[in-house]
Amino acid sequence: MTLTLHKTEVVRGIKVLTLVVALLMTGIAVAGSAVKHLAVEANANLVGSDFHWNGMGDEPEVNIYPNPTAGVTFIDVRLAQPTDVTIVIYNLLGTAVARMDEKDITGGKFKIDLSGQANGLYFAEVRTKDGVKMARIRVTR
Repeated sequence: MTLTLHKTEVVRGIKVLTLVVALLMTGIAVAGSAVKHLAVEANANLVGSDFHWNGMGDEPEVNIYPNPTAGVTFIDVRLAQPTDVTIVIYNLLGTAVARMDEKDITGGKFKIDLSGQANGLYFAEVRTKDGVKMARIRVTR
């Protein structure tokens, strides 16, 4: 696996690095969907569940617990107005390992089971019509 810097930009006053993750098989890069883009904040702390909101409307209130987790974690979402919500959990390669879609809700507590996943860092994406909120989840056993 290789990790290369794609570009650096400032988004809402935060320096963001866009990295390209490419899988290598016998020295040849795998083409197509095996190449993923992963945006992370420069100097980002790799533990905790602090969120980054990338949206224009009302920011949802989101809590993840326990974090770190041994496998099962909960994502608690509270919204100002009823809206559709999609929660996706990504591994470090950018592959979705869990997904939930909810229609016209003002919030809820969602159980995410990562016990079948390897120890490591995962990213939770909470998406509404107003924007996307991202956080880190650490799986440790």
